Amino acid sequence: MGLLNDSLGNRIKSIRSLFKNSKRTEMKTISDREKEIILSIHAYEDSVEMHEDERLTTLVGKTIHLKAGDENAKSYSKYAKECQEYLRFGDDIDLASSGGLDRFSYLKICDTPQVLLTAGFKQKPMLYTQNHLREALKPKSKNHPHRHGFSISEIKRWPELFKAPVILADNPSRDDALLVVLCAVDGDKLPLIASIKPDGKGHYEMDTVETNLVLTIFGKDNYMNYFQGALTPDKIVYIDKKQGQKLERLAERQLFGNYSSLDPNCIIHQPQCIYKLKEMESIDRARSLTNKALETRDSCESLANQRNVVEHDSHEERI
Repeated sequence: MGLLNDSLGNRIKSIRSLFKNSKRTEMKTISDREKEIILSIHAYEDSVEMHEDERLTTLVGKTIHLKAGDENAKSYSKYAKECQEYLRFGDDIDLASSGGLDRFSYLKICDTPQVLLTAGFKQKPMLYTQNHLREALKPKSKNHPHRHGFSISEIKRWPELFKAPVILADNPSRDDALLVVLCAVDGDKLPLIASIKPDGKGHYEMDTVETNLVLTIFGKDNYMNYFQGALTPDKIVYIDKKQGQKLERLAERQLFGNYSSLDPNCIIHQPQCIYKLKEMESIDRARSLTNKALETRDSCESLANQRNVVEHDSHEERI
C-alpha cells in the first residue's frame, strides 16, 4: 500500500509509545487496548486543535483521560478507529504541504460516507488534488478576499465533517456534481460548501482509480442569498436540521430559508448527478450491446461469405 499506509503505521506506533511513557500508577487499571483508544482520540483532537468543550479527552497532570471515565474506553472503540483514519489523512496533509508526497498523487480524504451511499453514490475513495490543497492553504487578504484561507488543522477535520453533513443538494452550477454543506465554518465564519463529482478518476497509490472526486471546498459568502436564490427546496436531496442549527450557531447568523416542509434525515430524491450518471451508463451499455450485435452480424455474414466461396470452388472442381 506504500507511503500512505507507512504513515498510518508510524502514527499508530507513536500513539502506542505515548501510553508506554504514561504514568503506570495513574492508568494501572486500564488495558493497553483501552489506552490506545483514549490516546487515538486525544491525538486526533490535538491534530485539529479541537476546542475544549468539544473534546472527549482531557489532560490531568501528565496523563490523558476520557472525560466520561477511562472505564468507558471500550464504548469509544469505533470512534477511536475512525480517529486513526482521520489521523492518516492528517499525516498525508502534512506530507503534501511540505512537498513530501509524490506530486502526481491525489489525497484520499476518506471512504465514501454512508449518507452519500444512501443517496446513490458508489463506494469509492473520495480524492482531492494536491493543487487544490495548495490553493486552499493560500491565506485571504484585502487583495485576495476570495481565497479559501484554510489552516492545516481545519483541513485535517474534513473526513469527519463529510460523515455528518448539513445538506446534500443538486449543484445549481453543474448537473454532474453534488453540493454538500458541511457543519463547519472558515476563519470568517462562512459555512463550508463542497462539490463532489461521482464519476471522477484520480492517481492514488501508484494507480489510476475511480473516485468520488472532491472538486472544491470553500467558505460561501452571501450565504443566505445563495440559499434563497439558488438552493431552493426542490434542489435539496438531504437535510439534517439539527446539524443546521449547529451550523447557524457556529456562523453566528441565520443561514437557511424555509425548509420546514422537507423531511429531515432521509434521501428526499435522487441527486441529479447520479441520475445523469446512470443515464450515461445506460447509453453506454446500449451502445455496447449494439456494437456487439453488429460485430456478431458482421461475423455471421463473413462466415456465410466464406462458406459460399468454398461451395462455389467445390462446384467448379466437380465440373
